[in-house]
Amino acid sequence: MLLSIPIKYWLGDSCLSLGIPWMVPGAIYELDILLCPSDCVLEFGSGGSTLFFARRCHEVYSYETDIDWHNSVRDILNRDTGVIASAVVYSYCPHVLGLENAIYSRYGANATVLVVDTVHGYNRSVLLDAALHHCRSLRLIVLDNYSSTELFPLHHDWSDEQFSERLGGVWRSITFDDIHWHGSGTRLLYRL
Repeated sequence: MLLSIPIKYWLGDSCLSLGIPWMVPGAIYELDILLCPSDCVLEFGSGGSTLFFARRCHEVYSYETDIDWHNSVRDILNRDTGVIASAVVYSYCPHVLGLENAIYSRYGANATVLVVDTVHGYNRSVLLDAALHHCRSLRLIVLDNYSSTELFPLHHDWSDEQFSERLGGVWRSITFDDIHWHGSGTRLLYRL
């Protein structure tokens, strides 16, 4: 699928309507290559990314903590009668504890792709640590704003070797930095 990303994409105001993630554009193009139709995505933080993953993967389990944003995404999912709506299980989590519990659900156990981009100011390392421990089928991890010490206090500077040691197997990362991103940009980690 050929992607077209608008020039002022970094403002984030068209991602939901276009069905593309609000991530560094280079990361989106790479995800388009790395994703498989059989993937099961566990996504923390919804939006255009939810639609993007649903068009490319078997299942998407998406969790959102902002009720207004959740309703906007849900409205688009409800209008769709095709592949997007049938591939997505969408949940509102008013408290971040619900996000952590999602990792230990059957959805987390089956996840092959983990996307961590949620609540600004929330310690995303808690989610990532839980997922690294429980989601043993992971083959791809997407960390937006990856180098923010506020958002990822434990993992903002982890090397590929540290992820490999934690998850087993050999992991490599591709980093896409952009001056418009809080925390440098988007990092994709994939199992070799």
